[in-house]
Amino acid sequence: MNKNVSKFLEFNGKTLMFLSANGQWWIALKPICEALGVDYRRVHKNILTDPIYGQLSSNQAMVAADGKVRKMTSLPEEWIYGWIMQLQSSSPDLVEYKKECHMVLYNHFHGTITGRKELLSAKAKAQQ
Repeated sequence: MNKNVSKFLEFNGKTLMFLSANGQWWIALKPICEALGVDYRRVHKNILTDPIYGQLSSNQAMVAADGKVRKMTSLPEEWIYGWIMQLQSSSPDLVEYKKECHMVLYNHFHGTITGRKELLSAKAKAQQ
């Protein structure tokens, strides 16, 4: 198994861990929950029974904030952003994150990213 690069990101005073293993970036969930004020035990229980995230999660050995190597429940990076969207908390940081995600989705499907505005404009002109 090829485990190599680890990187860290500070968020709300918590160190978020990333690990590259076999070309896949893994992100530990517990530090994210702690940074957002979300109950990790409940999240961990839910992730194990989730039909998508339960299959994707993996225990990855990462260097924890205390400098010790620990097995941490992690998700592949490409799934982490949607997973954060489904978390439940009144954390102001999580609320802002969700608002931004909704705008990104809206812009993607409404046309800022996909060019949908131009297609709808052309369609309207054709119908006139």
